[in-house]
Amino acid sequence: LLSEYSLTTPLKFSAGVAFLSKFGFISGDLELINYSKAKYTSDLNGGDYSIDNGTTRDSYQSVINFRTGAEFRYELFRFRAGYSLMNNPYTSDLADGKITSISGGAGIRGNRFYADVAVVTSKTQAARIPYYAERFTPVAQQKSTVTSAMVTVGYTF
Repeated sequence: LLSEYSLTTPLKFSAGVAFLSKFGFISGDLELINYSKAKYTSDLNGGDYSIDNGTTRDSYQSVINFRTGAEFRYELFRFRAGYSLMNNPYTSDLADGKITSISGGAGIRGNRFYADVAVVTSKTQAARIPYYAERFTPVAQQKSTVTSAMVTVGYTF
């Protein structure tokens, strides 16, 4: 079975701003994505994706995502904090796919050496339908919190 198709991904428009000083910086980003515009096409005979494309159009929507962060510098020390909001791309009330993240970090930076630690906590919640039944369709409420940490050490030569 030969399958050849093209995937058109949604347009993403991003804009950002940053304020810099000798004490650090503050930055912010906005991003607009229309997930409903993703689609498949094919030039092959029988390559019809109209049902799949219709499902994508009906299931997804446009979102505006937001990120902001700041770093404070004092001599060789660095301190950072950030916030991110990735909005819900789904049209269904059941699927709240919004993800919020908070981050923080600290480090030192010398002329030839640096060390850094960062922690990010992301939260989301959604209702999931594991399967459809004729009389009763179960809905599972899912809340998820993920925390990750990273340590970076480097030496420039």
